Amino acid sequence: MSHSKNLTLAGPSRRLPYEVFLDIIEVLIAEAVDSVEPLTYILEYSYESEAKIIINDANYSPYINGTSQRARFRQIRNILQINAKIRSMVHNHFRRMPMASRLPMIIRRGFGSFPVLGWVCPKIDVFTCFTWSLHAAHLLAAIQLPTPKGNEIVQNITVFDGFTLTRFFEMGHEDLVNTLASLPNLRKIIINIGPIVQLEADDGRPHSHTEFREIDGHQFPSLAEWERDHGHIARKLAPQFKKKGISIFAERAQFTTRLKLEMDITEEAIRVKFVNPVCDCYLDTDE
Repeated sequence: MSHSKNLTLAGPSRRLPYEVFLDIIEVLIAEAVDSVEPLTYILEYSYESEAKIIINDANYSPYINGTSQRARFRQIRNILQINAKIRSMVHNHFRRMPMASRLPMIIRRGFGSFPVLGWVCPKIDVFTCFTWSLHAAHLLAAIQLPTPKGNEIVQNITVFDGFTLTRFFEMGHEDLVNTLASLPNLRKIIINIGPIVQLEADDGRPHSHTEFREIDGHQFPSLAEWERDHGHIARKLAPQFKKKGISIFAERAQFTTRLKLEMDITEEAIRVKFVNPVCDCYLDTDE
């Protein structure tokens, strides 16, 4: 007996198979994922929370009507109103999670209760944390051994950005690195490149964008200094991520573009490769 459904459209004898309708919805959801901007969330420890982990949305502001969460909701609002089945499909890509605002407490009191229920898109959203906070050790423990509610957060961390830690593959951050290695669905780690120096066009040094190469101390002085001072620690801590299929990138936003290097950190060496093969590393000296 067939359980297939049909949707009646306007006009005589026009029916759309339900399976085709669901395929269309999947395309619309995928387009919504591609069109929204990635958001950054800060992980913090909370003894009162059942999850023991709080997501702080650094992008949230009650002052602005077009906040990041409102903009994200507008992308999927119409799809959510169709039926419960479609809402569950949307929630596979946009997860409802309680999150707090990083607004000062005196301001929070005037805008209702926190946390708020926000929309997290695991495919593109970025997580980070402050390891120097008072409860940092408790946070890392809550991530490694999550409660059932905490596991809902841990399972959706796919990208971790160490921008607040600069380059954390160094002495003193072993607990954080081991915690990241325990995340079941982590696929990408981002570290900070630091200052970048554009080279003269007639420099003449080897300059490959398609192969892994040693860190250029003239072009990436801060990254080269980190390798010199902490490379032995990085070569010890980082290879475990490569074995798990987790990529490590060094990034730095510059105006409207973001420079990105893929890093290959083994026990023997640290090498980098430009992700964008279009070269803008040299100054244009032509008049």
